[in-house]
Amino acid sequence: MTYVVNLSSTHTASSLHDVVTTFVRLLHPTQRTRCCLRFFDNVWRMQVLLQFWQNQALIKQYEAGEISTQDFLNTLCDIFSLKNDDTNQSRLKDAWNSMISFTKEDLKKFQKLLATRESIHLISNRNAMHIEKYIEWLKANFSSHLFLSAEILEGKSGESVMRLGPHIFLHASYQYGAYKTQRGKQSNTLRAPSLMQQVFQSMDIDVRTTIVVTQFQKDLDEAERLGVRTDNVLPADVFFSPVKRVNTDTYSATTSPRS
Repeated sequence: MTYVVNLSSTHTASSLHDVVTTFVRLLHPTQRTRCCLRFFDNVWRMQVLLQFWQNQALIKQYEAGEISTQDFLNTLCDIFSLKNDDTNQSRLKDAWNSMISFTKEDLKKFQKLLATRESIHLISNRNAMHIEKYIEWLKANFSSHLFLSAEILEGKSGESVMRLGPHIFLHASYQYGAYKTQRGKQSNTLRAPSLMQQVFQSMDIDVRTTIVVTQFQKDLDEAERLGVRTDNVLPADVFFSPVKRVNTDTYSATTSPRS
């Protein structure tokens, strides 16, 4: 069997409140500790939220891979009126990466994937900095299953595929010019075919022997549309449930797909 897994189902997404707090502490590191400035703290929070709202186009460009991480950090320094040096860029990177975090449960989830001893294809809409942080987490906890450095493979249509270990692959939407599922006509970079479809085609993945794990209903629907057997399309909370254990031996290559 081949596992195609939504990367976001194996890590924790931080709350907007926590992310904004991180940026406020970055911009106002000393004043933040004074309880008498609680009013200004709320003002600073609003300023951070306003900057994110006003720069949605920039963020979408970065997520789509249209601008580099370096250019993105340079622009963030300008937006937040920070001196553009290595220290501030490193702090901005940490603040940006606070959007994702990892728990003990996340460790158990990836351990369960490794226990299948099958090929694992992680698909993700995450941007380059988040992907880098995720890979660092994997290396810190699962080094025996990973290469010292990721191999960059070329897909059938020239896509860059990261091979993290002998049977572990990572497919990022910004390297494919597509999202996991179709997003209509919102942007020229977010169009059909979906990332999931491109991964199947690029890696010659047989949908008849593939298990898709994701927490998003649109991804589940997309998997079935592409021909993945109904019994092999699994919500992430079901697959990773510590109570109801998924027995991969029960998956049958003769099960009929949903019409």
